[in-house]
Amino acid sequence: ERGLFLSCGGVVLKFFRTLQWRLMAILFLLIICLMMTVGTFLITTIEETYSNSFISDMARFEVELNNSNVLSSNVVSEDEAYKDELFKVFKTYYQIDGTTKKGYLLSGTGVMLLPTDKAILNEPLEITNNIILAESGKVGNLNLEGEYFDYAKPVLRDGKVEYIFYLKQDK
Repeated sequence: ERGLFLSCGGVVLKFFRTLQWRLMAILFLLIICLMMTVGTFLITTIEETYSNSFISDMARFEVELNNSNVLSSNVVSEDEAYKDELFKVFKTYYQIDGTTKKGYLLSGTGVMLLPTDKAILNEPLEITNNIILAESGKVGNLNLEGEYFDYAKPVLRDGKVEYIFYLKQDK
């Protein structure tokens, strides 16, 4: 009387007594293990594809932005029109859509200046390591860990951080 028993309405069913049930159990476990392995591989591959795409986009846009002379020291100003124009340029170059890819224009101390949408202002902006690096005048690293990708670029005037452009993209 060895084996797994299941009582069903007074009738006792004996599982794994026959070769057929044992083979089914082995096949079922094999399929589960294979599905877990393939699923892990697919998820890793997709995340790697997104991160490589983000890195190449940032490198390409950085070159295009530097070639446009929008960020040269003699152009940067505190004027509202310049802030709006700068934010439009960043939105264009970095292809910000506002849903999965969000862009922010921050002051040199990390205070959000743009966008001014009430829905966005109600969400607190997390001060990341990239923003802290940008406050010191260095371009932030491409952060590929966590729930999102992020990137921060300082806009300098006379060697001082005037603005920080912060990009946050969902994975």
